[in-house]
Amino acid sequence: MGATALTGDNAIAALGAFGASQLEVRTLGDLRVTGPVAATGALRLQAGGGMTLAGTVSGGSAWLQAGADLAAVEGGRIVAGSLSGRVGGRTALGTAAAPIDNRIDRIGGVVSPGGFSLSNGQSLTLGALDGSTYSIDAGTAAVALDVRGDLLQADRARLRDGTGTFSASAGSARRRSRCTCWASASSGRSPACRRPTSMRSRRTVARSR
Repeated sequence: MGATALTGDNAIAALGAFGASQLEVRTLGDLRVTGPVAATGALRLQAGGGMTLAGTVSGGSAWLQAGADLAAVEGGRIVAGSLSGRVGGRTALGTAAAPIDNRIDRIGGVVSPGGFSLSNGQSLTLGALDGSTYSIDAGTAAVALDVRGDLLQADRARLRDGTGTFSASAGSARRRSRCTCWASASSGRSPACRRPTSMRSRRTVARSR
């Protein structure tokens, strides 16, 4: 497979099955991804409007940009070594109550001022990506992360939110430790968590038991 770059003023409403070594797609309006869409290397999807994931999107790294909301619906999920991007509205990629089996190793450089929610079917690391100074920047909106595994912080990249709820669970037992964080929207300081307090190079935000 070769690399594909469709970066002009495209009017692509739906993206079906597509595979490439590297893939970049840009459209001016809403984009619905029915997939599966796979890139062995970098995957970049950009929509001027909203973006809906209704199929599997996978890449060595995934960068998603939407002018409005980004949402995964039934059948949609992300499988990637890293996830970054910019969303004009809200990002909804699963919750504890309605989980989506995303498989993402690391998240960083994500901007989503309308809020950010993600469920992940494996351990997840928060940290800087692409030169960012933050892992997730949701402004004053809420961040919710539900992870089946360990939730780790790799560096001192900031997580900015109004209120955040993090949980990690051990398989079907669903025993979880929680960490609720607050970050000042005005100062943009790193969130202060109730537990744990360790600040090693890979800080455990919530560890499965």
